[in-house]
Amino acid sequence: MKILKKLFDIYMIIFFALVFIINIYFIVTEKINVLYIIPVCILLVIIYLVIKLKIPHYGLIIFLFSLVTKIAMIIIVDTPPISDFSVMFDAGKMFAVNDYSFKDFQYFSSFPYQTIFAVYQGLIIKIFGANVFVLKAINCLFIAATNYLVYRIGKSVFNEYVGRIASAFHALYIPLFFMAPVLTNQHIATLFFYIGLYFIVKEKGSYSKWIIGGIFIAVGNTMRPIGIVFIAAIFIRNLLSSNKAVFAKHMKQFVIFLLSYLIVFYGISGISIATGVTYNGLKNNNPYWKFVTGLNEQTSGRFSSEDAKTLQLYEEIKPEELFENEKKIIMERLTIPPDRMLSLMVNKIRYMWGDYELGVFTFPHLIGKGIERYGVSFDYIYRQSQELEKIFYTFIIGFLLFGLIRYFRDDKNKNVYLLYYIFTAYTGAHLLIEISFRYKYAAMPILFILAGNGAFTICNRIKDRKKLMC
Repeated sequence: MKILKKLFDIYMIIFFALVFIINIYFIVTEKINVLYIIPVCILLVIIYLVIKLKIPHYGLIIFLFSLVTKIAMIIIVDTPPISDFSVMFDAGKMFAVNDYSFKDFQYFSSFPYQTIFAVYQGLIIKIFGANVFVLKAINCLFIAATNYLVYRIGKSVFNEYVGRIASAFHALYIPLFFMAPVLTNQHIATLFFYIGLYFIVKEKGSYSKWIIGGIFIAVGNTMRPIGIVFIAAIFIRNLLSSNKAVFAKHMKQFVIFLLSYLIVFYGISGISIATGVTYNGLKNNNPYWKFVTGLNEQTSGRFSSEDAKTLQLYEEIKPEELFENEKKIIMERLTIPPDRMLSLMVNKIRYMWGDYELGVFTFPHLIGKGIERYGVSFDYIYRQSQELEKIFYTFIIGFLLFGLIRYFRDDKNKNVYLLYYIFTAYTGAHLLIEISFRYKYAAMPILFILAGNGAFTICNRIKDRKKLMC
């Protein structure tokens, strides 16, 4: 079991070493202003000083800070829904007036698993009207609640200080400001996944925590279908942390968790059929598409309009014919020479974990429009915010990598490894399926928690050296 666990240690170190190198290379080649290291360092010192203070009710304070700053963002930036987000918002408006014909949209007929998020938006619209601002404000609430969970999970898995550092990183992470006004299912799904995870990592608790964990992860999966990542990771955690004495107990815990997950997920899926919201539940009616795009060398695994055109994805075509064509393309792309496959994997990591965080969904009405205020163009401000974010993000990856290397030889508790398993499963899956810069959203809380542990370790080493010098 120890050898298997060490394989996950090795994967995490290799992955983040590569991400760190990619980001340093990006900073150099893109000629990013390295003077942004100064404000980032000042910010890190402030975080350190604040965390050292004995602040009562820290969790509430970080929640309110995150909520207020994200609400300020949605007030300042009036982001219109575009692309998939516009489709789901329109579907929500239809649901609000009991019009379920959106299930016939090409988008929902191909990907009916997106339906529940449209239903959620429809329920909000029923209460508050078709007010985009209300939906954005609720997004901010979800982000702030997730921020609080980062603190609580970090505290539970490591200690109070790691939880504080991790939540501070999360609260100040610029892309979360970018995403706050975007009507994406990632906000609500990520919150539910991490509520479920919080119950799993709680030290105290009976079998009820496994039931509750399964329920929340199932609800998260109805919003965004990545629950399998958490299920697989929890199974591996219970399996590899078992010995003969506790094996039966750990497997029983997992079975209880899985049953609660399946009952809730398929219960919601069944209700969607019974009410006429979907034809056949929360299925993926085109399960091969993500692999087609994910293995595309020309786009480095990102969405390919050329593939969509070749496969007649948005036209009337028999599913059997579509699937057969998709499988042929997948097999062709899986059988490329190893050097090309390795290059594709590295490029996918580069674009998902090492490129600029783009604001195309946040600022479609502002980017490239020549807008100026007080003699300063929006494009200039946007570019500077990207450069600042890149420096800050690279520091975070550096902290994370240091922590991984420092504790490589140490025995770690089962919940530390659970974070490793989730992250490995998530990143491993995205080596095969379609990627986007925003798809790392669901894994970022884990990244911040591990980075918080690395930063805490560095602080402790500095303290120890000061004591020796004295």
